[in-house]
Amino acid sequence: SVFSDSIGKQIASPLVTAYDDGTMPNEWGSNNIDSEGNPTQKNLLIKNGICVGFLVDKANGRRLNMEANGCSRRQSYRFAPTSRMSNTYIAAGKDKKEDIIKDTKLGIYVANFGGGSVEPTTGEFNFSASEAYIIRDGKILEVTNCDLAIIGADIIDAKGMYVTPGFVDMHVHGGGGRDFQEGTPEAFNVAVNAHIKYGTTSIFPTLSSSTVPMIEAAVETCGELMKDPNSPILGLHLEGHYLNPQKAGAQRPEWIKNPDPNEYIPIVENSPCLARWDAAPELAGALQFGKYCAEKGILPSIAHTAASYADVKAAFEVGFTHVTHFYNAMPGFHNKREYKYEGTVESVYLIDDMTVECVADGIHVPPTILRMVYKIKGVERMALITDALAVAAVDSDDVKAFDPRVVIEDGVCKLSDRSALAGSIATTDRLVRTMVQQAEVPLEDAIRMASETPAHIMGVHDRKGALARGKDADILIIDDKLNVRCVWQMGKIRENSLF
Repeated sequence: SVFSDSIGKQIASPLVTAYDDGTMPNEWGSNNIDSEGNPTQKNLLIKNGICVGFLVDKANGRRLNMEANGCSRRQSYRFAPTSRMSNTYIAAGKDKKEDIIKDTKLGIYVANFGGGSVEPTTGEFNFSASEAYIIRDGKILEVTNCDLAIIGADIIDAKGMYVTPGFVDMHVHGGGGRDFQEGTPEAFNVAVNAHIKYGTTSIFPTLSSSTVPMIEAAVETCGELMKDPNSPILGLHLEGHYLNPQKAGAQRPEWIKNPDPNEYIPIVENSPCLARWDAAPELAGALQFGKYCAEKGILPSIAHTAASYADVKAAFEVGFTHVTHFYNAMPGFHNKREYKYEGTVESVYLIDDMTVECVADGIHVPPTILRMVYKIKGVERMALITDALAVAAVDSDDVKAFDPRVVIEDGVCKLSDRSALAGSIATTDRLVRTMVQQAEVPLEDAIRMASETPAHIMGVHDRKGALARGKDADILIIDDKLNVRCVWQMGKIRENSLF
């Protein structure tokens, strides 16, 4: 026919019935339906003025309405595959939930349309799905709910599992046996790759309280690795060393001090990769430090603190809009002699727009409290973090933490004198399981708190944290037990136990 003969040819405008922007003719005339109600017209699919295929409406010639974000109704289309293109096509099942989590109980397919099941008489590929993700060049090219196959795409059957955005860990010290305090490219790469296997596709390497030379080494390494546009490293996070020594926890006490502008200004000026810096706001000079960081585009966060409500309120007003590992290394409601006082925890609750992060391993913060934080702060102001040390994401029990004072006991890192917790051995998938299975939070909200929310807090939501057109192709497939089965990071498969 004139339509199949047009494949690969330059098309004159009178024959164009599907356009580059994805729009289609609004109506099919009655002359496009034969006496038995079958369609008689095929619509061409045009790319850059070249016909790359055609569509057949199988629904009795009814209207085709293919908007920019996909078809408006579920129908079964047939697409005639022609030359190969470098695409990945993912199609999912049930209704989408705010572009964050895709329930795929009807099946998910990533298809290679150069092969597959093709009708021998027509050369047309039969395909049906209610939602699809098209990936190309490390980006999500399109999210659509139409049954349109993409030429040359690869097919993967997710077997009814969940499709979610990649996780964003905004507070993590190491993994795979290496700690970011080592400051070397090897340590950074090993730790980052260890967490990618468990779904963390975006990461903010974190240093505990460190010396200035240690910070400078980590800055140099982080900045160099971030030159790769596909790097999962999005910025450096300094947890200290401007902390309250009474709430030091597992921080090295000999390195803790008050904020010193003669120290922190040169560090900031020479560290374009620096994304976040934590401090205790009640310290002398801390408010000036926080204001300076905020003005430089660095997130100041309240940490290891004994701050009162007045301290927290003053800190928020100068830019401390976030709180580090909420409930840990800070006081809650307490007595001083016969009188009762609010703690830092209650003070944070009273400031509606202040965001928090929780180590949701079920140990640092018990599930009941995790649920309370979720109910009070909500999904948009509560992020999940691992606070993981080098001993996370390892296959051996012989791996030691970077700090020799730290031991692993009861599934968590502790100081050897048992005076404080020292970090976790968790990966982000464990945080999601804890929130869903123990804290009884809906799965879609747990996923958002591990992806969308931290992306918003860290200012990278323009490209991370959601399954939406134009975002980076950081995508996970998760099974019913909430284990990560497949990881795409910037469009490349980094972990796969599915196929």
